[in-house]
Amino acid sequence: AYLDSCGVCSGGNSMHIPESDIDCNGKCFGTAIVDPCGGCSGGDTGIEINQSNVKSKNKTYTCGDFLFIMEMYKLKYPNNPCSSLELMNNDEQLPGCIEQYLKLGETRWNQNGRLTQYTLSDDNIDGIFPERAKYANQLNYLDISRNQFWGPFPDIFCDIYKKGTIRISENKFCPPYPDCFDDNAILLIDLEEMEENAICK
Repeated sequence: AYLDSCGVCSGGNSMHIPESDIDCNGKCFGTAIVDPCGGCSGGDTGIEINQSNVKSKNKTYTCGDFLFIMEMYKLKYPNNPCSSLELMNNDEQLPGCIEQYLKLGETRWNQNGRLTQYTLSDDNIDGIFPERAKYANQLNYLDISRNQFWGPFPDIFCDIYKKGTIRISENKFCPPYPDCFDDNAILLIDLEEMEENAICK
């Protein structure tokens, strides 16, 4: 056994893997992580967690926004090759897939290249709203009305509503529903109708 570069007794019969306390940013006991897009973020990287850059041709997306548009595409086209995260390592396929993602729904981006608005209304989407969609944390407008989203009611919806507008009518999210919409009569009616048709499995 010996002291690794972080000063931890490692190897031998210590049961400690050498250098395992170094984060992806090279810091001992750091909190940076490899995000779902393969980039290092958080900790002392200067990059917001789960927001490393995804570059395609002459454009750059953050991981969170990229995952959002990809996850929506996966729900619409689950068997398409562009619905696999493996394409992240395919520089030839990635640009074409991003073009496909952006054809589904309508997007708006701010001057910093962050996704701020997304409209995917009446597109026959059927499935659980993706957990990783929460990484698109600059959204201030979301319209997913008249689809078939179901499962647990996403926490991200309250965050979006506080910053702007959300439309969720005629979906099938499962209660309990948050009280953040209590000041909006239309959304409360939507939730009442949703509860009657909710799918909670």
